[in-house]
Amino acid sequence: MPSNATGQLRWRAGQTLLRQHTFSSAPLAATACTFEQPDSSCLAVLETDRVTIYAQDGTVHSVALSRRPRALWPLRRGVVIEPEYSSPPPGMAPPTTAAEPPPLLLLERALDEPQVIDASAVGGAATGTILLSDSARSQLLAYDASRRRHVLWAVERAAAPLPLATPPTTPSRVPPPPMA
Repeated sequence: MPSNATGQLRWRAGQTLLRQHTFSSAPLAATACTFEQPDSSCLAVLETDRVTIYAQDGTVHSVALSRRPRALWPLRRGVVIEPEYSSPPPGMAPPTTAAEPPPLLLLERALDEPQVIDASAVGGAATGTILLSDSARSQLLAYDASRRRHVLWAVERAAAPLPLATPPTTPSRVPPPPMA
């Protein structure tokens, strides 16, 4: 899946050319990935303002991005889009007035809009500079400059919340056995 300065990208399986695409400018990144819909291998291409998904059957989907992207990382189902962010060099403290880094975005289905990865269980949105990804386990290793530490994110679908009209169930109380 190499790209070159002319904006061409060739999708190959071994020596077999599956698809060839030409772009007005060189793509920022490309990765093989799988989405829920379509449920097949796809090629995700990151451009300066969008992610374009090419399915093996020739279907093409483009998803507009609200901010400039830096990188694209494959997961078991979907891709993570890392927004561009300028952080201070390692070893230097960030300025006190610096803006928080933008959150990571998840694109699970080729026809959906990218969603902010919710990490509220650990204190907010998932942020940081991604160093590597493990697509088989849907894990990301990132460096969070604001906390000055590495973070391992396991990206998974959240369980569906209970409907508001259904009260939470409580287990019935069982009396203790009589003492002898």
